[in-house]
Amino acid sequence: MEGSRAERKDIPAALHHWRIAARTAAGAAALAMLLLTSAPLEKGSLPPGVVESRVLLKRAQSFEARPARRRPYHPPHVVKVWMVEHRGRVFRCIQLPRCEHLEVILSLDWKGQTLEEAKRRHGGIAACTDGFVHSRNLTPADFLQTGGRRLSRAVTGRWMLVIHDGGAMDIHGNYFLVKGREGVTAAALGQRLVPLAYDGFSKAFMNRVTDRMGIGLTNHHIFIAAGRSDIWRFSKLFSEVLNCKVAINTDGGHVVRGRSSTHIVFRWKTAQPISRPGPSRE
Repeated sequence: MEGSRAERKDIPAALHHWRIAARTAAGAAALAMLLLTSAPLEKGSLPPGVVESRVLLKRAQSFEARPARRRPYHPPHVVKVWMVEHRGRVFRCIQLPRCEHLEVILSLDWKGQTLEEAKRRHGGIAACTDGFVHSRNLTPADFLQTGGRRLSRAVTGRWMLVIHDGGAMDIHGNYFLVKGREGVTAAALGQRLVPLAYDGFSKAFMNRVTDRMGIGLTNHHIFIAAGRSDIWRFSKLFSEVLNCKVAINTDGGHVVRGRSSTHIVFRWKTAQPISRPGPSRE
């Protein structure tokens, strides 16, 4: 009897502890539901916990999606010389980098100089013949300007080799942008090869196989080519083999093997250029 009475006394205490545990569990569940349920947020505020992690994840993904900033292509400081046969003719080609580390000089010597003499005189790495000159007195036969000062007037209106202040070069036919401009050197050259134009020359001249020399440009390179050819095949060399966007014929014939008063010389701006290959152009 006494044992059964003691058990009855323990029942209310156990029930009391059970009620406390139930209330505690219910409170914890309610608190968990409150935390998991996103409360309305003020504009501009970050949500707590998991929502903030999503914001950071989106930011990280946006950085990954951005394309990597690539360094602009710079041609390597290499002078390439090779022989090429094209359409039955053999040409000697020179490739130079077209960049700010290479300068172009118009070499003048009214007594006359050979191509190699002009190159050595200015410490050049390559040289090319210039525009046409009168063979008797070596005076220019067409437009010639040095540093903004005109030495010979324009006669034919043919395209020019233009050397800007600082040594950068271009080939075009806009005399308005050149004449009298301070620091600008320009010389009218021969027949335009790319795109091919007659430029007042006869078909007999274009068909004649003789010493030819020309210069062409791409976005990143300068090409000099020389060989015995007619104009038609010489033009195709620059457009099909060297892939030049513009090219022009310089004075060939006796000037290639003889003397002239004007030459185009290419040299480095620094005594020892640093050769560094550029990134891929793909």
